[in-house]
Amino acid sequence: MRPPIRFALGRIGCYRYESWRDVKARDPIFLSLSRLSTPPLPSIPGFFYFGWAALRMRMLTPAPSTAAVANADSVIGLIETGARLFGSVFRMLGAAGEWLTVIAAVFFLALLLAGGLFLTGRGIQA
Repeated sequence: MRPPIRFALGRIGCYRYESWRDVKARDPIFLSLSRLSTPPLPSIPGFFYFGWAALRMRMLTPAPSTAAVANADSVIGLIETGARLFGSVFRMLGAAGEWLTVIAAVFFLALLLAGGLFLTGRGIQA
């Protein structure tokens, strides 16, 4: 058995002797660390199974698109081509809009920093 350990009870000079076993039974940090040391055996196989499934889904390639069937009607082909062109133009505009949003956020943060530095400098000179 270990020697008793001294603990202060609030007032200077007021000590109580406790054994190490009593301290471990009430210490919240020790209890939380002792709970972490138990192996989580049921969750380990699930972690590996779902991790492997997530990796397989990430590595899958998109389904191949079906080749365009030659239509006897040229009007339908013209409408389909126009819709693809219209969609690709708006896809490019959407990507440009995302970049503009990021650039605007960076400029706004730079403006906040500049304003803070300006006000700090005015305060130092005042």
